[in-house]
Amino acid sequence: MKKVLIALCLSLVLVFAVSSFAMASDYANRDLGEMWEVDETLYTWKVNATLGGQTNLPAVNLGATGGNASITNVNDQLIAALTSTTFVKPNNLICAFTDGGGFPEITFTEYVSGNLIVNEMPYQGSHRTNSLNPTTLKANVTTDSAAGGTALATGYKTAYGYMAIDVKKNEIPTLAEVLREKFGKIIGIVTTDWSYDATPAAFGGAHCERNDSAKGKQMGTFAPDLWIGVGTNDYSPTQYVSAEDDVYLAKNWAEAEANYNHNKLWVDLPNITDTTGFSAENLNQSCCIYNYFDYATIKSSGNATISMMTAFSLTWLQAKSEANNNVGFFMMFENTGTDMAGHAQEVEWGVIEYRATDEMVAICLKFACENPDTLVVFTADHETGGMKLKNGWESDLSKVKYTSSSHSNQDVPVFALGYEEYAKLFANEKLFNCQVGKLMAYAMGVEDFGMPADEWPEYDIAPVIAGEWGKTEATEEKVTYIEGKVLGIAAKAETSEIKFTLNNMNTGAHAMLTLAVKVPAGATNIVITDENGNVLREQALDGASNYFADQGCYFFSLKAVADLTKVTVKVTGTFAKADEVLVDYVTVGANINTMDNYDVTTVETDAYASVHDVAETVEIPAEDKTDDKAELPEFVIPLAVGAVAIIAIVVVMVVVLKKK
Repeated sequence: MKKVLIALCLSLVLVFAVSSFAMASDYANRDLGEMWEVDETLYTWKVNATLGGQTNLPAVNLGATGGNASITNVNDQLIAALTSTTFVKPNNLICAFTDGGGFPEITFTEYVSGNLIVNEMPYQGSHRTNSLNPTTLKANVTTDSAAGGTALATGYKTAYGYMAIDVKKNEIPTLAEVLREKFGKIIGIVTTDWSYDATPAAFGGAHCERNDSAKGKQMGTFAPDLWIGVGTNDYSPTQYVSAEDDVYLAKNWAEAEANYNHNKLWVDLPNITDTTGFSAENLNQSCCIYNYFDYATIKSSGNATISMMTAFSLTWLQAKSEANNNVGFFMMFENTGTDMAGHAQEVEWGVIEYRATDEMVAICLKFACENPDTLVVFTADHETGGMKLKNGWESDLSKVKYTSSSHSNQDVPVFALGYEEYAKLFANEKLFNCQVGKLMAYAMGVEDFGMPADEWPEYDIAPVIAGEWGKTEATEEKVTYIEGKVLGIAAKAETSEIKFTLNNMNTGAHAMLTLAVKVPAGATNIVITDENGNVLREQALDGASNYFADQGCYFFSLKAVADLTKVTVKVTGTFAKADEVLVDYVTVGANINTMDNYDVTTVETDAYASVHDVAETVEIPAEDKTDDKAELPEFVIPLAVGAVAIIAIVVVMVVVLKKK
């Protein structure tokens, strides 16, 4: 009997241990395979989808949104062609962007979805993205897409929010403008984002701040030959061109295809309002051409997948170049979905967008191998989300985390393919983003471009060109970047107002404060003021101007009008007991305190409780405590049940054996 009990005990211990471990592992290692399930219907292409054929590479595959691993342009023939093609001095320049993309995102995407073509590009480096503080002229401000895009488009570092203007707000020429004026290049500005958003506007001739409506007139006046994005007609840009320009403004993708042969083609892609392709945690009322959508949703909305947009654009630009004595072209192509996934801190969405970006790059690389007078540069304007891959992430995906809902100061990739003498210049670590812009211009035959070396010696590209970059030490700028705790206020009773103040900030006048605010359903308005009562932002919380408003999440980037020592956030509306306002804050700029010096005004009224760190227990006064309990992680329950069962069996065994 003793042996039987011991065997039974050991068997049950093993069973419970294995089952508990399996449940815990299932929680830690999420099944990402489901992400690839999209409609595989192939799109019938109406333009030559092979993009040439000199090297006999397979035709471009246009069926996937980028999220389907079974339909891909990444193949052995293309990978071999990257190193076997003999490239010549470039006549065409393709600048492919992953908006908000960094190295951790690329590493993780390749791990879960297979080989990425960007990692096969022969020349690989990185660049620093910080923007200039307009007061100190130090590059110590975490950038946005406007300043980041401007550095790449003009070779100038500039201030946060500035597009193709320097820190003194003087207009500076973009690479697209110079290449058209100097060589007559055909210009393509293509994005899955708003046509006037920061990165396309920085390249497309909008010399202003990113929220200035003047960008409509300026981009219309510059008149890219090919211009694709959401809301292209928002500022009626055709009023700034003449009939002789032969501009056709298409209102959807089918109309663009049907009017392919015009001198200039502008495409106003509709918003996608059908959100069935998104996860329940990240619905959007209205958005750009995110590749999270399945193929049917994209097609029915009058849009195109990123693969379709890339192949169409390259075919169109090449045809126009050949019709104009082979003058060559410049194309900026941006996928904005990678940025939005970082802001949303949604890892699965990010994987799909990076895979889609890789399909975009694959088509560009295929074009370059078939047209060897093409230089392809793949990069990002900044990183978004501060992704971290903590030790052991390969076996525990819970260790893959976005650490912020805003931009970070991480270095970002810059990869190149093309004529070796020029492409190899990008294979340097710790370039500055403005140097990447200057190197692109240099490769296209424009040497007098970007920040003057005599005024900004740290940004000179002469050492890079001479191969002495490793021998000279570029100035190492320390970025002041403060990320606050997530703070919250819980309502003690029904109320119409919740507010609190961040104190002791002590920032310079040009500091930027980014707030991520999550509000309950009853919130209707928010007002953010400084210590002098200056309104930094006032907005109705109706979801009209924010990507994630349907989740109750709003993002505000605020610029101080004077030295800033405190900020008050007031949310009004109709709030029930236990409703909570949460705020995550990030501050960048000159002369700002460390995070340890931050404190908050104690708020203790009859309506709502004190500010607290949401990582801690929320202490509402005893009489108002609710019965809500935190939801336990999925693996805790099976582990607990297994442990209790094992203890019970051991106790029974001991009792029985003692009786024997």
